[in-house]
Amino acid sequence: MGHQKAAYGILTRLYTPQTITETELLRKVLLWYIRFDLFVGFQSGGESVLGREWYVVMHHYYAEKARESPEDINLKYEERFAYSRLVAKDSSDLFARKAKGLLSDEAFMLQLPILDEQVKNLEKNIDPALLDPSGYVTEFPGKADPDGIVNPYEPNVIWDGPQWTSNFLLLDTWGIVFVYNIQISMAMRIPFDPSLTEKAYRAAQIFEAVCAYPNGPPGAIIEAQATLAIATLFLPKDPKTIQWSRRTFAKIESAGYVHFTVLNNILARPSATARSFIDNPNLLLCYTEPRLLFILVISTPTFFETECSEIWESSNRIGGYPTMRLVHQ
Repeated sequence: MGHQKAAYGILTRLYTPQTITETELLRKVLLWYIRFDLFVGFQSGGESVLGREWYVVMHHYYAEKARESPEDINLKYEERFAYSRLVAKDSSDLFARKAKGLLSDEAFMLQLPILDEQVKNLEKNIDPALLDPSGYVTEFPGKADPDGIVNPYEPNVIWDGPQWTSNFLLLDTWGIVFVYNIQISMAMRIPFDPSLTEKAYRAAQIFEAVCAYPNGPPGAIIEAQATLAIATLFLPKDPKTIQWSRRTFAKIESAGYVHFTVLNNILARPSATARSFIDNPNLLLCYTEPRLLFILVISTPTFFETECSEIWESSNRIGGYPTMRLVHQ
């Protein structure tokens, strides 16, 4: 979070929402920071620190440019990415304010349907030109891994040519949908929508296809990995899927991305069955493995571990975060 605030200080001292769109370089700087700001906000369980007006001005800029040049496919992509960031900002802020007690239940329930509609319409409102089926990859060399959970070599999974970016646009859109549903589950104490599992499989298939496609640009695996990491939370926790997740995270790290060390430690352990549940507003998922319970704490990018055979309870705050009592069942 220190980097987030330091970058925020530099950005806001040097520029304003009105001046940041003056050059292509400045727009790219803002887009980079917006993505970073949202990611850190989600990981920390707090709001993104950059004001909503910055997100709005970026979307307005690309929306206007796209209207001026309706045949420019790159501007269509930029407008959609900018809009998705604005929706993600609204989602982040709404749930963060509710968690901090800054929003009454009544105010929250008034704003939630508006946000829900925005999130549900993200994919529906993508310009049809960006998803034109004529740009689909119909075949490329390779065959499905029998130990895999999806077949990336099926026809019409990914786009190529000018529509290559559509692969990342869909992944980006689904990533926002996944995060929103995580936040809904925690706020409302309800289970995930079962339909998200199908979307998670689709995200995994696009990820694998992007990585396997021989004509893809270098670094595609890094650009696609963020949504995949969230999508795995919605996949079944059977042994085959867990093993696939381990191999996939290892492949991502071999390409240069570094996951939390403790995540690697968890994935390295022998795993049997697993279950997921929401038992505490600060917890997202708990996976039980032989004698180990792992808890992903949304309010901090940390995993807590405890022996499943024991009750873990503390009357104190741990690392500044609320006490949690877990009983293995």
